[in-house]
Amino acid sequence: MFAVYLLGWWYGAGWKEQFKLTGVRVARVGKAFSGGTLLRTLFSPWKQLVSATERDAALGDKLRAVVDNIVSRFVGFMVRIITLLAACVTIVAVLIVNTIIIILWPLVPLLPIVLTGVWLAL
Repeated sequence: MFAVYLLGWWYGAGWKEQFKLTGVRVARVGKAFSGGTLLRTLFSPWKQLVSATERDAALGDKLRAVVDNIVSRFVGFMVRIITLLAACVTIVAVLIVNTIIIILWPLVPLLPIVLTGVWLAL
């Protein structure tokens, strides 16, 4: 009776749970990389480093502040883009692994039978 219940769960609720877990795992990766925050702050300065000058500062000081701010925003943009690309690669990897798990899920209960046949054939 236990084997019937186990197989019923394996091919029913267990398989359905694997589909749900795929979504949960992808969501965890998204939260781990903070994708929404990275997109929202894509053009923000890196580490909030912003150069400011007085209103009556020399033109050279104002230009230096503008260049510093542009460089800071560029560095922030590049770090965030690389992090977003890493998040995308990780999400694709999680999806591939979970797709393999879902495809192989129905075959796992047959594994003891197959391994016994292989053992006997040796």
